[in-house]
Amino acid sequence: MLKIIKAVFNTRTLMLVLSVMLAATTINSYVYDNSVQVNIEIEGIPAKTISTEAGTVEEILEEGKFALGKGDITFPSANTKIMRNSTINLKRMKTVVIHDGEEKYSINTTASNTEELAMDASAYMGEFDSLVLYETGNSGAVIDGGSYAIKEAFQVNVYADCATYPVMVTDGTVAEAVRLSGVTVDADDLVTPQMTSLVYPGIEIKITRVSMVHETQTIAIPFEVEYRVNKNLAPGQEVVTVAGSEGQIVIDNVITYHDGVAVGYESNESVAKPAVNKVIECGVWNVRGNGQNSDPSVGTIGGYKYSKVIPAKATAYCDKGKTASGIQSKVGVVAVDPRVIPLGTRLYIEATDGSWSYGVCLAGDTGGAIKGNKVDLFYNTYNECIQFGRRDCNIYILCD
Repeated sequence: MLKIIKAVFNTRTLMLVLSVMLAATTINSYVYDNSVQVNIEIEGIPAKTISTEAGTVEEILEEGKFALGKGDITFPSANTKIMRNSTINLKRMKTVVIHDGEEKYSINTTASNTEELAMDASAYMGEFDSLVLYETGNSGAVIDGGSYAIKEAFQVNVYADCATYPVMVTDGTVAEAVRLSGVTVDADDLVTPQMTSLVYPGIEIKITRVSMVHETQTIAIPFEVEYRVNKNLAPGQEVVTVAGSEGQIVIDNVITYHDGVAVGYESNESVAKPAVNKVIECGVWNVRGNGQNSDPSVGTIGGYKYSKVIPAKATAYCDKGKTASGIQSKVGVVAVDPRVIPLGTRLYIEATDGSWSYGVCLAGDTGGAIKGNKVDLFYNTYNECIQFGRRDCNIYILCD
C-alpha cells in the first residue's frame, strides 16, 4: 500500500512541475516587431523619420503625410518595397523660369539645385554655360516658381611650354582655369595673374617655368711674403721660417632661367681654406757709404749703439714694389726725407714714451708727404696701417 501511495505522489508531483514550467513558458513568450526605420528627405534635406510596417515607398510617404504629386520622383522609385532601415529622397516637380538675356523659358523640373537644373535646361544653354539665381547671380537651390539666369561661358587661354591651352569657364579663379587646362604648375613657376585672381573675358594666363642651375668653381688665394727683422741674423742673411701655402675660395654661381632663358645671376663666395703667408726672417740691412752710421755713439737703444736722436712724426704705408733706393718694399724699410736722413741709413725707431717699437730698420724710400722730421713705416696690410695711424716717435741713428 505504501508503494502505491508513493507512486501516486510522484506522479502528481511531476504533473505539478510540468504545469509550473508551462506557465513560465507562457509568461516569457516574445512578440516580434516587424517595423522598419525610414528616413524621409525632401530635395536631399532630412524631413522626417518614421517607424513603419508599410511596404512600398509610396505607401511609406503617404503614411508620413508626404503624398506624391504629379511629376514628383522618388529614390528609390515609388513602387519599391522597403524591407529594411533605409532613406527615401522625394524630389518635387517644380515650374521655374529660365532667363536668357531678353528671352524667358518656362520649364518643369525636379532639380534640387542650379547644377541639376542646368542639365534639364540644356536645350537653352551652351555646352559650358551655367545657371545661377536670377536675383543674386549665385548658385543655389531650385524652388517652385523661381527664376534663373543663363551665365554664358567665355574662353580663357592658358599659355605654358610654348603652347596654348584654351578652356571655357563662366567664373572662378586663375587656379581653377589652370586646373581645367590640365597644365601642371611647380612651386617655383611663375603664374600671371596670381592664382587667386578671378578670371574674366579676355584674360590671358601665362605660366613661366623657373629653374635654377648651380655652377661651382674654385679659385686659389695667393699667399703673401712677410718679412720679419731678426737682429740675431747677420746683415743681408734671410731664413724662411714658414714656407707659405695658397688658400682656396669656393664660388657658387646660381643662374636662374625663365622658360630656358637666363634672367638672373647670383654669386656666393666662401673661403674653404685661408692662405698661409710665407715668412722670411732677415738680418738688419747694412748699407754703407753715406757716412751717416760712422759717427761715434752717444748711447744705446735695444742693444744697439746710436749717435743721434731725431724726434719725429710716424705714419704707416703698405704700398709694395721697388723703393727709391732700388730694394723691394718690406717690413724694416721706411720712407724718410732724404734731406734729413740720407737713404741707406740704419735706424732704430720707437715711441717717445717707449710704448711701442718698430725696431731696427733702413731708410730706403721717400714719399711726397714725407717732409722734415717725418717717417713712414712699412707694414704688410692695410689694416695694420689703419690701426697705426699717426704717432710720435724717436728716430735713433745707429752706429756701424
